[in-house]
This record gives sequence, structure tokens and C-alpha cells, in this order.
Amino acid sequence: MNQSIPPQEAFFYQGKWTQNIDRQLLSFVMRSQCYSQWPGNVVPESMIEEAGIMMTDEDGLPISTSDLKLRMKVFKARYDTFKEITNTPSVHWDVYRNCVNAEEEVWNKVFKRNPFAAAYYHRDEPQFNMLATIFGLTDENTNEETELIMVSDTTELIVISDTPEKARRQLNPSKASPADPDEVNSPMFEGASKTRCKLCIEDLNTTDR
Repeated sequence: MNQSIPPQEAFFYQGKWTQNIDRQLLSFVMRSQCYSQWPGNVVPESMIEEAGIMMTDEDGLPISTSDLKLRMKVFKARYDTFKEITNTPSVHWDVYRNCVNAEEEVWNKVFKRNPFAAAYYHRDEPQFNMLATIFGLTDENTNEETELIMVSDTTELIVISDTPEKARRQLNPSKASPADPDEVNSPMFEGASKTRCKLCIEDLNTTDR
């Protein structure tokens, strides 16, 4: 294991952003998405503005709508990057140990393709259920341009590579991966858009405990 790669917190939680603030924002978006049923996975401007009114940072200070919009882009980049990793051959996502297993040479190839993937070297995506509920039900097999995302309050920019998704998938890590060696060794998911509201409520109830 390469100990020179920083822990996940160094990639995700800088400045005003913490795991708790992330969870609050994602919970709000999930509730809004569940009851408003807007099309696609782009959060409407009105929802971001409403979140800006309701949310504060750890110091009780308001979070601007521009910061919230940027954070939603980071969430989408996290979701796309993690799906890219788990769709890579010879990569195994251990959902029970919260880690992603792969040989070092596989990781190195992934890092060259998408440097932000290093965020998942030590552990998996902690908010994957929420991210997949928001972004995963409308996955499309289309290529998108690479985008520069600022992941902190600093001026550092990280290249996020958007990759095509192989299929629409829903969260249900109860099935084993196919035995075919050409397939990715990661959990399979069952998809059904009708379950979106049910997923929202179940995930939020689990989060609030």
C-alpha cells in the first residue's frame, strides 16, 4: 500500500466543508428530489437557493449559493470518479469493509487517467448511497467533457474525468459480480426508478440515527 497518498479527508474536507455539512446538503437534496421529482440529475436553482437559506457551516455562518453549487459539482465528480474506479477491470469494491481493492499497477493506471481517484485509495465513497440516489438513476452512456473542479476554498484545481456509465444501476449490493473475467469484479446493482422515493426515505432515516 502506498502510504504517500493522503487520507480521503484531505481530498474531501477542506475549508468550510465537513462530512456533517456534506450529509446535511445531500439529505436536503434527496428530500427535495423525492417530493419534487425534477427530471434528470441537475439540481434546480430554486432548490440550491432554498438550501442556502437553511444551511450554515460548523461556525453557524451561512453558506452561499455559489459555494453550494460548486459543492454539488464536486459531489457529481465524486460519484462519477468512484463509478469509474469500480467499472475498471481487476478492481473489487468490498462494500462490507468500505474499501476498494486493486493491484498497485491497476491503481497507477487509474491515477493517470483520473488523479482525483486517489481519494478512494484508502477507503470507498462514504456517501455513495446518497450520491447514487441523486445522480445514479439517470446515468447515460454518453461522453462528457473533462471539467476542472475546485475541491476546496483554495485555488488548487483538480482534473475530474467524466466517463460513460455502462448501465443504469440502483443500490442493492446483495448480488455477487459475474464470474466472467472480462467483467468488473464489483457489486451489481438492481435499478428501478420507481423506488427513488422509497430509497430517499430509507437512506435519510438511516442517516438520521
